[in-house]
Amino acid sequence: KSAIIFTSLVLSFTSYIFSQSEIQLRIVGGAGVDQGNTVVPIDNGTYILGSTASDGTGNVRGYVIFYDADFQFAWSLLTPYGTPVEQVVDGWKISGSTSDEMAILTQRLGDNGTYNIVYYIIENSGTQGQIISSQEYIHSHNQLPVSAINWLGYRWVVGESEGDGFLLRIDEPMMGLSDFSFSTWGHPVRTETVESAKVYGDTLYVTGTT
Repeated sequence: KSAIIFTSLVLSFTSYIFSQSEIQLRIVGGAGVDQGNTVVPIDNGTYILGSTASDGTGNVRGYVIFYDADFQFAWSLLTPYGTPVEQVVDGWKISGSTSDEMAILTQRLGDNGTYNIVYYIIENSGTQGQIISSQEYIHSHNQLPVSAINWLGYRWVVGESEGDGFLLRIDEPMMGLSDFSFSTWGHPVRTETVESAKVYGDTLYVTGTT
């Protein structure tokens, strides 16, 4: 009986929430596979980040969509040509920037044959977006980022690489890289995957599977 009562309270509460809220639906895409990955609300709009195979080339490219403060479509852009697969993983508003700039993080199949992390900065004029700089972190091991977090005053990328978890610090503004290193964790004969990362206080929490 307690389970039935509890369920009815949840449904009633849910109905109350929906009666007080407005739900708006936006659908974008083309003839290919279009996949949304994350959403980043800011003061004057909302970014939708993901990937698309609808450009007609057979490639998968990163896809950035911006809706204005009224949740109306403002603009979209694709990451550059030149790779068969690139997917936007995460994004964030750059704090302290003098213009309306957004950073996005992607995983890109590079010319070296592995997935690399790519970090783009996008300038948003309100009516269009433009990539103004980029940095590719080229490594012989596949790098599959999951999220970018603020931790201990820096931006960090959390993900997995060749069966281990990895942690990479990104400096803002971006610095030219001749070399870079990242920390890993895991078991020598087991595979680690990373699903999510969150920060609370001074502690970084990462969850996944082994």
